[in-house]
Amino acid sequence: MTQLSEHFGLVEFTQSQTATRRGINNTPSAKVIQDLTRVAQLLESVRTLLGDRAISIASGYRSPGVNAAVGGAPNSRHLLGLAVDFTCPSFGTS
Repeated sequence: MTQLSEHFGLVEFTQSQTATRRGINNTPSAKVIQDLTRVAQLLESVRTLLGDRAISIASGYRSPGVNAAVGGAPNSRHLLGLAVDFTCPSFGTS
């Protein structure tokens, strides 16, 4: 497993039930992986601010095919690996 930071791996940012179900490739480019690494490092700071509680990633990188399949905006930052939807279950979900 490729680690992007201490607590976050690449698979957490790229896993997609939609991609799996529809057979859509959701593999990021090297540039996107660099940006996901920056996002993972920022999430480490968020995790610290939340009292070092675990963060669950709901959506990270989306390939164009995945983004279209989920109805994402054509200019979504998820396409670039610069957006992440997450929760911190032990802190709260909203």
